Amino acid sequence: SLHSEETEETQEVVTEEATTTTTVAEETKEAVTTSLRSKETQEAVTEETEETEETSLHSEETEETQEVVTEEATTTTTVAEETKEAVTTSLRSKETQEAVTEETEETEETSL
Repeated sequence: SLHSEETEETQEVVTEEATTTTTVAEETKEAVTTSLRSKETQEAVTEETEETEETSLHSEETEETQEVVTEEATTTTTVAEETKEAVTTSLRSKETQEAVTEETEETEETSL
């Protein structure tokens, strides 16, 4: 009967140990799962950050390109305006020259 009681107590201790081991195993599994999820989340965040940085760099490049294009357009417009002014001046000069030539011819005719 004593032997039976000892066996029963040992069985209880073994069962308790097994339960504790199972609980620890489950908690460890949960902790590992959480850790893995955390790692995945961290990787996703890192990836997003890298993509955002790339987009940001691309955006800066686009902005710089836009500035250059705007500058070029402004220069082209300025050159076009200056060319238009020069042509206008040239045409006025030609008209003046023709008027002077006409006046000169009339003066010569009058003189004759």
